[in-house]
Amino acid sequence: MPIVNVSESSIVQQCTECANTAEVSRASLVLGVVNDTASDPNLIALPPCKCGAQEFLNRTFDTAPDQLAAHRKKVNALAIDLRTRGQVHEGLKDRIHAERHAPTQVGELLGPVVQPATAEQPANPALAMLALLRTLPRVRPAIDPSAPRTGKRADHA
Repeated sequence: MPIVNVSESSIVQQCTECANTAEVSRASLVLGVVNDTASDPNLIALPPCKCGAQEFLNRTFDTAPDQLAAHRKKVNALAIDLRTRGQVHEGLKDRIHAERHAPTQVGELLGPVVQPATAEQPANPALAMLALLRTLPRVRPAIDPSAPRTGKRADHA
């Protein structure tokens, strides 16, 4: 879920599934996710969207290509802010506070992330690509029912 804007008290996120936007209080966010089978100190869980999508922000320690750098810098800045404020998952506090390195790509925390769209450049290339893929017909390869069951599709026989 891309971050669209960050203010003193909230973030505005955009769902990658339905493109709806939602305002989320920064006080409700924590750095780190723990569930029954795994934990990840780099994730920030976002509240579920009205469409049911559950998404996460991921702080990263490598560099991103230019088209992703603005969002990555904002996510990394948010993660540093959450850590500084002590908003970290209780089960990961020791691990997160013991870290000796910070993300390399960090930008300004407050302000917009996504630049206004133009005809040549959509505001969010990932959403534009997703919309395009959804317009393509779904094609399933034909399976010849009379062929022996070898696990091969008819178009690869």
